[in-house]
Amino acid sequence: MSGIACQMGVSTVTVNKDLGGKDGVSDTLRDLITGKAVGMDYVYNCLPRNMCAGRRHLIGILISARYLGESSFYWIFYQTLLPQLKETSSPVVLEIASPPRRKRNASSRHSWL
Repeated sequence: MSGIACQMGVSTVTVNKDLGGKDGVSDTLRDLITGKAVGMDYVYNCLPRNMCAGRRHLIGILISARYLGESSFYWIFYQTLLPQLKETSSPVVLEIASPPRRKRNASSRHSWL
């Protein structure tokens, strides 16, 4: 926001009001600030305000690859939970975590020496 404010010659508070949809910014200035933000590929982070208001927008689910399979408890749980989460209009991200692969050789056994 401060980059937009600096380029526009306005305060960061003014940019925040505009991008947050708050009152106190003229329509003309709002159009200019919004145009500049779009031109700079700026994305307003509404998550803090929404969290304070009790709203959530993104739900992340992390499952270890070793516990995942078509008939595993975690996969069935995810499939059961997904329709209910869609009713909240919150996007869901599923991340499948794999353990890091290590190369095993004679020199790596004593790498602390």
